[in-house]
Amino acid sequence: MLVWLAGATKEWDKSARVARAFQIGPKEAAAVRNLLNKVAAPTREALQTAVRVRGMKPFLQHDVIGRDCFNVGWSSGMLPDFEAWKSQLTNGDDLELVS
Repeated sequence: MLVWLAGATKEWDKSARVARAFQIGPKEAAAVRNLLNKVAAPTREALQTAVRVRGMKPFLQHDVIGRDCFNVGWSSGMLPDFEAWKSQLTNGDDLELVS
């Protein structure tokens, strides 16, 4: 479904537009926006597989995806103590996630 959505919603970069179009809540809309525009394809596929196996509620909540934790370029090394590790703690465009 996400492949179809990616083509159909290429211009939808705002969560509000996604929410109105699909009549979903703000957390779900933010998750859809990130999955379509900011999460790398291998990561998106891994998340999709994990949700199919485990289900959405027990495995992952929409707000986690909507908060950018899986986005390319997001880093858990934002604090000064972790600055030296920033490149190792930053999500790449491959399957290497640090979230």
